[in-house]
Amino acid sequence: LWILPYYTSITAVVFFCILVLKSRHLNKKVINGLLLVYVGLILFILLQGKNPLNYLTILSSPVAFVCLDKITLSRKEKKRLFYFIEFTWLILVLLSFGYFDRFTINRSSMVNSNTMGMYLLDMAMLLLYFFDIYEKKLIKSIVVSFVTILSLYLGYQARGNLIAFLFFLLCCIFRKHIMKNYKRILILAAVLIIAGGLIPFIYIQLIQNNFFGVRTYSLKDMYTREGVWSDLVGTFVVNKSYLITGLPSNELEIMGSAIHNNSFELLASIGILGLVLYFIFVFSYMKTIIADSKHSNKIDLLIFAFLSLLVQGFTEVSLFWSVTYVLHYMYLGLASGNEYVNIPEREYGLKLTS
Repeated sequence: LWILPYYTSITAVVFFCILVLKSRHLNKKVINGLLLVYVGLILFILLQGKNPLNYLTILSSPVAFVCLDKITLSRKEKKRLFYFIEFTWLILVLLSFGYFDRFTINRSSMVNSNTMGMYLLDMAMLLLYFFDIYEKKLIKSIVVSFVTILSLYLGYQARGNLIAFLFFLLCCIFRKHIMKNYKRILILAAVLIIAGGLIPFIYIQLIQNNFFGVRTYSLKDMYTREGVWSDLVGTFVVNKSYLITGLPSNELEIMGSAIHNNSFELLASIGILGLVLYFIFVFSYMKTIIADSKHSNKIDLLIFAFLSLLVQGFTEVSLFWSVTYVLHYMYLGLASGNEYVNIPEREYGLKLTS
């Protein structure tokens, strides 16, 4: 836990170094555009008299997409990655037994149960992706899915992650219908992005209308996020200029990453214009991957996994939590990388057994 306060800065520096090393292999227009956006955001932050350190996760996000773009792995690397994911998933499942109860007692010395749930969600989705690509083991996929659901619900009590995983499974079930036309997946992505901005308002209204009944406060109550979101909405109502510029540094430092919503995190940090530009960038990047006719259906589950992060972003800052950056941005990186060409299964496949 001692490294967590520094993890955001470490992540930002590492991604910037990767970008510099990788820049010679990237399109100059992409690099120049990214640098323009990056420098523009920094100038915007400085001119507002804000502390740039508070915005490292926001600034690092577009850089992360570029740094992890077109990940290429050898067959041996894929095999090792598969076994690592399988092992890590099993460890996270074993740790889930009674984890939330232990966390409530030792909150200062244990990783948040929702964060552990995020890791389990990521490992499960990657594991199902490997099963689908290399083994096509239906029984194994069902077992992994069932155990993951139980671990998220009972062990970590990570409800947001559970909903994201169920969404991922639904996408897998209706895979042929969703991926029949690339426009469908883009429409779904757009709906999820819009829904992410509306969910807090809907949730606030449900709470205020006593939809969930009598308030009972605990670590897993239904009202923590409502309080944060209501305060943020109230701040914007009183100071409408914050919708354009984002919150002042002192107020943003108080809220930190506890805003629990991707859209509200962007709105609080860099205003509505920054929010719109960021999601246009994400949407355009996804469109570039999905609309390319050279891509095979091997990337379907990777696309679904990234969409599940948008669902997770309804109640968490899934795209701006630095300890999950590599995993969360790796999905589209793999999708744009060595799954790019539809190589015959006899050449491409791996016989992985466990």
